[in-house]
Amino acid sequence: MKDKPKPKTDEAKEKKKIDTEFDNLFSEVVKETKKKDSAKSSGRTKGAPAEQVGEVVTASEIDAIRRLMQRCWIVPNGVRGVRNLQVKLKLNIAKDGTVERAQIVDRGRMAADPVFRAAAESAERAIMDPSCNPLPLNPAKHQQWKTMTMTFDPADMQ
Repeated sequence: MKDKPKPKTDEAKEKKKIDTEFDNLFSEVVKETKKKDSAKSSGRTKGAPAEQVGEVVTASEIDAIRRLMQRCWIVPNGVRGVRNLQVKLKLNIAKDGTVERAQIVDRGRMAADPVFRAAAESAERAIMDPSCNPLPLNPAKHQQWKTMTMTFDPADMQ
């Protein structure tokens, strides 16, 4: 008599279990992908935490400083290329907005270019001028602006 092959019920059950687990995993992946896609399409972007938003220096605060510097910075006139001069100063600022220290960033150019030197020294005098201090900055945001680099550009001072 021939032996009948054993039903492969154990193998079939195992295969069905694996298929079910795979289907469940695939469903979870599809759900997560849809969640991510809907978050992207909603236009939401991750930004600063809500508790820090008020601490960011705003564009209007920067514009207020720029307007103040327009009064104080005397841009060298009659010099060739003055419109292309950009002077960067690294500033240390006290909590009340008073500039404690200003340092010209491009020291090498100062030594090599007399036109740049004149503009840089003029910008440094302007930022330290008592009539232009203190800067109009919010003391609550002091950690954000206690040191900053400010660019003096004749094109912005019109």
